[in-house]
Amino acid sequence: MRIVHLSLNMSRKGGGIPPVVDSLAREQKSQGHDVSVVCIRDKYTSKDYPYVEGFPYIGHRKACYCPGLIKQLSHKLDDKSILHLHYMWTSLSVYALKVLEQTNCKLILTPHGCLKPWALNNNSLRKRVAFYLYERELLGKTSFVHCLTRSEAKYVNNRLSKPVAVLPNGFSAKDIKPCCKDQHGSVLRLLFIGRLHKVKNLDSLLRATLSLRRKDWKLQIACPVDGKGHYKLLQDLTSDLGLSEHVQFVGPAYGEEKVRLLRNADLFVLPSHSEGFSMAVLEAMAYGLPCLLTPECNFSESFDACAALECSQTSESIAEALTKALEMPRSELYEMGARGRQLVLSEYSWKSIADKMTKTYEWALGGGQPPEWVVTD
Repeated sequence: MRIVHLSLNMSRKGGGIPPVVDSLAREQKSQGHDVSVVCIRDKYTSKDYPYVEGFPYIGHRKACYCPGLIKQLSHKLDDKSILHLHYMWTSLSVYALKVLEQTNCKLILTPHGCLKPWALNNNSLRKRVAFYLYERELLGKTSFVHCLTRSEAKYVNNRLSKPVAVLPNGFSAKDIKPCCKDQHGSVLRLLFIGRLHKVKNLDSLLRATLSLRRKDWKLQIACPVDGKGHYKLLQDLTSDLGLSEHVQFVGPAYGEEKVRLLRNADLFVLPSHSEGFSMAVLEAMAYGLPCLLTPECNFSESFDACAALECSQTSESIAEALTKALEMPRSELYEMGARGRQLVLSEYSWKSIADKMTKTYEWALGGGQPPEWVVTD
């Protein structure tokens, strides 16, 4: 089977989506399929993912003109091929429609949380315009929508008369050795790793720490410096709240630096307003880190497995969860992390997920009875 994955970003600038696309494509290729990954190129693409076909662009990245992209995709695809589009609300949706028209391939869409309520309400005017210009047509011509969680699938299925495949992201955890923690450490080391965006709710996290009676904690925030001033706003908020002694902004973390941060932390925190399915959480759990999450992170399995502390998006609720973590014996906290690691190892292997995705492609191409993980009504 010929499969082309089309993604806006394939570099460190793309957050959690590039490693997902990379892992899925590699696993499908190992199964013997003809797999390509195509993206809009940036300065990190060739370094981070050298095998990817990156195209230069003109204009704003999300609404760019990309010479040669449609021609190249049309050359690769035919009516027995799969074009798998990752993300929405960019000019790649327009290009995908053009390619579909020229090749009659099957179009698959993974919105990565783009159709969830919080995401739709963020920059809502731009998205309403995009919906009427091209996204409505794209959704209408998609063979199926791939959702990462059942809650996302329920929301999409209630609004679209399209089949929805429910398959989570995976993580290759078997080669990662869990951390050996000091169970008598005097300071609880909190860690956030991710892209910098208001959806991550870090301002509420910072305000939550003000009400902590205990002061034996440190928070490290590892994220790229954004171009919208959000990084500086958080730094200024930290200073204004008098938290500079407890909070450290470490900048972007990749490779060995990210591994070091994960191994040295005691608790991973993500009090997010909305997530598709966070790769950062899967990675933290693979290292044996317990997590503090909101239900909007869409990882209810972590709560069911007692692998994470649950909080709402408010500063008060986050503070309650942090207080609980501070008061827990370290041995109990690390047992929580061990359960999270076991959950990732047993339920989120890329081989299993790629197998199911390929079977769903085959169903889209050939018809018949849909796989059990596809919701059709």
